[in-house]
Amino acid sequence: MQDRVPDNRPYFFLSYAHTPQWSPDSGDPDHWVRVLFNDLCSHIMALTDLPAGCPAGFMDREMRSGEGWPEKLSENLAACRVFVPLFSPRYFSSEMCGREWYAFHERMLNARTTGTATASAIVPALWNASTCVNCRTRYGTSTSRTCRRAGGTSATGSTG
Repeated sequence: MQDRVPDNRPYFFLSYAHTPQWSPDSGDPDHWVRVLFNDLCSHIMALTDLPAGCPAGFMDREMRSGEGWPEKLSENLAACRVFVPLFSPRYFSSEMCGREWYAFHERMLNARTTGTATASAIVPALWNASTCVNCRTRYGTSTSRTCRRAGGTSATGSTG
């Protein structure tokens, strides 16, 4: 049996609109996006045959300042199998998010017309936040996170 060559392409590319910080001490406004990303990576590793050490996903927060953002974004958009846009009001007004979507979509169309189509897809997720009525913690509703207090009922009326 042949050893599998490590594939350093991310399985998915998480596209989202960054939320601006409203005060210096308000914490990370995209904390729940990062939690979702980590959860997706865990699930992808469990549900696929990706070898250990291969990136399950790509999120632009993984890059450090000055690492050639446009090149890294382009490389990962060109290589990923699935494009996961987090739909939010900010997403649809973000020029960068539109560029990411366009680049991935064009790649899919080009692959179809040249006959090199591989199994790639755009899998959008609706992203909004809800607040737990028990502890006032905000959660992104695309995650499966719920408050551990008193049944985990959110302010939107859903339970976890």
